[in-house]
Amino acid sequence: MGLDKMRIRLLAAVMAVTLVLAGLGGWAVWSNHKAHAKAVAAAQAPAKKAEKGRRGAAKAPSTAAVRDALKATAIAWARAAHEWGTDPAAVAAVGSGSDASALAGLRPSKPDKSAFDALYSGGGETGSDTPSPYCTPTRMSACDSQSTMWDYWYANEYLMGARFVSDPTADVLPDGRVKVKGALRTVLWTDGETEASTQGSDGSAWWAFAPAYAIHGIDETLTIEDGKVSGVDGSTDRWLVSPFLSDWNKNPCWDADSQPGYMQGNVPMRGDAPKGLLPDRDTSIARLKPATDLTSGAWGPIAAPPADTDQCGSGCDLSLH
Repeated sequence: MGLDKMRIRLLAAVMAVTLVLAGLGGWAVWSNHKAHAKAVAAAQAPAKKAEKGRRGAAKAPSTAAVRDALKATAIAWARAAHEWGTDPAAVAAVGSGSDASALAGLRPSKPDKSAFDALYSGGGETGSDTPSPYCTPTRMSACDSQSTMWDYWYANEYLMGARFVSDPTADVLPDGRVKVKGALRTVLWTDGETEASTQGSDGSAWWAFAPAYAIHGIDETLTIEDGKVSGVDGSTDRWLVSPFLSDWNKNPCWDADSQPGYMQGNVPMRGDAPKGLLPDRDTSIARLKPATDLTSGAWGPIAAPPADTDQCGSGCDLSLH
C-alpha cells in the first residue's frame, strides 16, 4: 500500500514537470511568432509607405491638359451647384415707374438637378425634394398640395434665386484637388402684402418694391475623380446658396439683413401694392421687412409737391419780393 502511494506521487510529479515544460515551450513559440510578425511588419512598412506615396503622387495632375480639365469641371460644377431660380440681375433691372406686371416673368423654376448630378458623385444630397413641414400627422391636410420643401417655399416666397456676379475661378492645388472661388448674388422677395405705399404729389398710388440681395463668397475645395466631384470642403448650409447640398428647413427671411453684402431694394412702383400673389402662404412664418424711406432717392420727384412759381397770383406786387 505504501509503495503504491509513492508511485502515484512520483507519477504526479512527473506530470506536473511535463505541463510546466509544455507551457514554457508554448510561450516561447508564441513569443517567437510575435517577434516574427513585428519583423515582417517592419520589413513591409517602407514598401507600404512607398506604395501610398505613389498613390498620392498619382493624384497630382501631370500635364496642363489635365489641369485645364479639372478646372473646367470645377467651374461647371460650381455653376450647377449654386445658380438657380430667379436671376437677381433681372430683378434689379425692374425700373422706377414700373407696375406689378413687371414681376410676372420673374418667378423661379424648381432647381434643375440634372446638371448637378452629371458632375457630382459625393452623395449626401438633401435639397428641395424632402418632405414639407405640412407632412406630419397633425398637418396632413396641406401635405397633398405642398408635399416637398420646394412646394412649401414656392408658396411662401415670390422671388428667390442666385447667380454668380462674374465667372467663378478655379486653381489646381498640389494635392490634385481644385479650389473654386466666386461671388454669388442671391435675391429674395416675399410678396406685396406688407410693402410700403404712398401717394405721389399728383395723388397717384405708388408702392415700394423691396427685394433683398446678398453677396456670398464661394470658396470650396473639390476632390474630382473620373470627371466628377466626389468631395466638397467649405460648402455653405444655406439653401439659397447651395440648393442641392443644404436642408431647406430654414426660413431665409429670418436673418436676411445679416448676410454678407446685404442690400434691400426700394423701387418706386406705380399703382397699388399687389395683394394675393401667394394665396397659400403659411402666415405663421416671418416675411421680409418692407422699405421705410419713401421720400429720398428715386422717391424724391414722386413725393415732392409741384413747383409753385407764383404763389401770389396776378394780384401780387412782385417788385416787393
